[in-house]
Amino acid sequence: MSNSRLRKTSSLRGRELLPINDDDDEDGCHGHSILRRHSSLPPKRKNVHFADGFGKPLVSVFSEEEYNIHVAIAAAKRELQNAKKSLKVCFEQPVASEGFRERIEKQFVCLENAVTSQNSLMGTIKVMNIAFHKEVFVRYTLDSWNSHTDVMCSYVQDSNDGITDRFSFAITIPEYFIASGDSFEFAVCYKSDGNEYWDNNGGINYRVECTSAVHNNESHLNGF
Repeated sequence: MSNSRLRKTSSLRGRELLPINDDDDEDGCHGHSILRRHSSLPPKRKNVHFADGFGKPLVSVFSEEEYNIHVAIAAAKRELQNAKKSLKVCFEQPVASEGFRERIEKQFVCLENAVTSQNSLMGTIKVMNIAFHKEVFVRYTLDSWNSHTDVMCSYVQDSNDGITDRFSFAITIPEYFIASGDSFEFAVCYKSDGNEYWDNNGGINYRVECTSAVHNNESHLNGF
């Protein structure tokens, strides 16, 4: 075997070794290129590893393309959150209306107040204390009652005045719905002593719409 099969060359950058063909190879084979020029090397695939909150690596490993998709999705979510859209109630606060007490006595349940944040609706409900066991929930729809969702209400401690009790609720609306500029409706149900009572705002339901924050600043806290 020849004493030297590789040689240094000054015509290339760095210390790159080039193969030399040797006709006197002891194996009887001509030498083959064992190194490539940098320009002919295939592009490396970039893997990005993510760590959890304790600095430990996560199981998932993303390619550069997959990582870019995740970044784009995160950016879209931030843009959605900053769209300056929020909810606005489209009714007067019931507690401020004339004859509120009479409505409770007549229908046994009545929405008291409702307030909105950027994508949430919160409020209180008054019910007649006709029995100890009570079930109160809010039923709302995002698609004109083709479907609906029930949200259970919670009893407000020490709210009993001898005649009525107060319950509270909170509904979080999906962000995609808030961005669409649509509206939704809801009604209140009270079950007690084997009976069921509803407050649906005189048959037209309570409506909440999505609006720009500029138009919503003065009206989304009506009644408070």
